[in-house]
Amino acid sequence: MPTFAPIIVAGEGLVLEGGSIKSFSEDDINDLVKQNIKMILLTCPGERMMITNFGVGLRNYLFEQPTPRLFNEIKSRAKSQLSQYSPPISIKNMEISFQEETLYFKLDYIVNLTKVHDSIEVEVTA
Repeated sequence: MPTFAPIIVAGEGLVLEGGSIKSFSEDDINDLVKQNIKMILLTCPGERMMITNFGVGLRNYLFEQPTPRLFNEIKSRAKSQLSQYSPPISIKNMEISFQEETLYFKLDYIVNLTKVHDSIEVEVTA
């Protein structure tokens, strides 16, 4: 049975994996951060077996009545989850809107490691 060495972040764009250093480009890092953010936003709490609190679960809010209280709840949950499970980012802006049976979520952020400004838009439909 194969054994897997832990992955340790060794520095900017470098990862120590199984005793060797693997280099990631700035674009690779930014893509990985964006994919991680998307996974956090779309995963429902309880969906991951060993980390039951993981995820924002945007789909869970789809049929809620859109109110300022709901928007604040989603933003609060997103900020909490991103600070806990995402590589370090600085959130610049978060927008949430509902149109018919679709929830739109937009996040503007800075990847702290690469200093790149980026954004992600997630659309959840019924």
